[in-house]
Amino acid sequence: MKKLSLDRKKICEKAIELIEADGLENLSMRKLAEKLNVKGASLYNHITNKSDLYDLIQEFLYSQMKPLKASAHWQEHLIQLAETTRQGLLSIPNIVPLFATRPTITESSLKQMEQTLNILIQSGFEHFEAFIIFRNINIFVLGHVLAEVGRTPGEPDNQNEPSITKINIDPYPTLKKAGAYKAALDFDKGFQLGIESMIKGLEQIIKKRKNR
Repeated sequence: MKKLSLDRKKICEKAIELIEADGLENLSMRKLAEKLNVKGASLYNHITNKSDLYDLIQEFLYSQMKPLKASAHWQEHLIQLAETTRQGLLSIPNIVPLFATRPTITESSLKQMEQTLNILIQSGFEHFEAFIIFRNINIFVLGHVLAEVGRTPGEPDNQNEPSITKINIDPYPTLKKAGAYKAALDFDKGFQLGIESMIKGLEQIIKKRKNR
């Protein structure tokens, strides 16, 4: 097998291929070296350790996300932020547990955060509020995407039939009427409603502040 010219970009690409094929929990430096057809020691000429590799993977995903368009309204910006992050994570489902269990602090993620904080602060939110809003949007997106891909961080693929399908819900007429099973799996509508609800609540904060 021909050896690949080794650099951080190539290492990242092959690591993601391994994650897509075998899951994050099965990624190892040994397997990555085999995938690249190099000795394990060669990897450490380009990456410091596994944590450095994770940083590389997280930066790659954020750098591939569509840039957020300039918006005159903070509401539109937050919707863009949420939808862009969701689609980016869903593009590589097996990578989602990494983002759910490890803070993302890379150049691209910090750039996105800076842009969002500036828009929120210019719209009337305090600095600490802007940071909490950004964090909470990302927490919501990550939680929602974890439900969509059916993965539990640190566990093997567990895309099993939802428990509600194994239970007789006749004794719970309200749940049955609400179509709980169908509603639980309509991820697009659930995501949209969740983001809209957060924005409506934030609008009330600004409204009360302006009426003081």
